[in-house]
Amino acid sequence: MLSGRNWVIEEERRLKEAFKRASGVDGLNPLSEDLACYLVILVAGWMEQSAFELAREICRRDASGPVLSFSLSHLDRTRNARLDEMLAIVGRFDKGWRDQLDGFITSEKRDAVNSIVGLRNQVAHGKPWTQNASVARVSNYFESCRTVIYRIADILDQ
Repeated sequence: MLSGRNWVIEEERRLKEAFKRASGVDGLNPLSEDLACYLVILVAGWMEQSAFELAREICRRDASGPVLSFSLSHLDRTRNARLDEMLAIVGRFDKGWRDQLDGFITSEKRDAVNSIVGLRNQVAHGKPWTQNASVARVSNYFESCRTVIYRIADILDQ
């Protein structure tokens, strides 16, 4: 069973394969909008699970017994990984780490992460999202989101 950074890398590989398959559909094809919505859900899920898996890995590495059980039980309750939530997760380990991550975040990265989560919520709750829906747009968000996830990996995996 993969964990921590290895889990993130493997799931990112699968996500990139989905982007490759989706990019083969012409942007004028209505299916392209549907694929963009699907990719939003995949990216949001990858981000959320990656942040929490990286946090679980540091707990498994640095704790044991009841402390490990307590830590993992808290991290099993994942929620939408808006940027503030990811900052809070890192900050629970070390305020300096939170500040380090926050200093890395540009407005572009913040917008990308929060846009993916917001779009995911729109799609999941049946609200239409077809304005400017494109695989390319989601791919651009993904690139910014992945830099945030890998920065979290670098911080937690010191």
